[in-house]
Amino acid sequence: MSDEEQNAGAGAAGAPPDADDRNRAPLDLTREYTGRGIRVQWYTSRCIHVGECLRAMPNVFDSRRRPWVDLSFPEADADAVAEAVMRCPTGALHFERLDGGPQEVASSVVRATPIPKGPLYLRGDVEIFDEAGQLIRRDARMAICRCEHTCAQVSGGNLATWHDQRCQRER
Repeated sequence: MSDEEQNAGAGAAGAPPDADDRNRAPLDLTREYTGRGIRVQWYTSRCIHVGECLRAMPNVFDSRRRPWVDLSFPEADADAVAEAVMRCPTGALHFERLDGGPQEVASSVVRATPIPKGPLYLRGDVEIFDEAGQLIRRDARMAICRCEHTCAQVSGGNLATWHDQRCQRER
């Protein structure tokens, strides 16, 4: 097995960087994709595959392709990509404008939208704390599980992962 196969992080389609990498991104950040005037960040642990990004820009976001985000398409201008990313209800996608365009700003009003037999979508300046009062996550968009079980807490070190497989079986 080659070094590249052992450490998939060596290529664009690989795993996150090694733990001792001095340029390491935030722990739960899976990938970054940079295009014309914008950088898209993908947090896989937050993704529940709602598909809003796919519907908004199917050429740019294609879950069958690797890498699944391709910002080289002509329609992938920073404004359109930012708009598509903000459609993600879970916060799995975020962006950073590199062209001086507007960054995402969380609304001061929090909006909660329950999805039938699904998660609770939260939008706004949302903060989630644990029982000890420690901040777990602060974000402008997230989805949390609504079942009566402990899966509404933290999964894999990240809050707001929709536990559809287990929760759907138990409902």
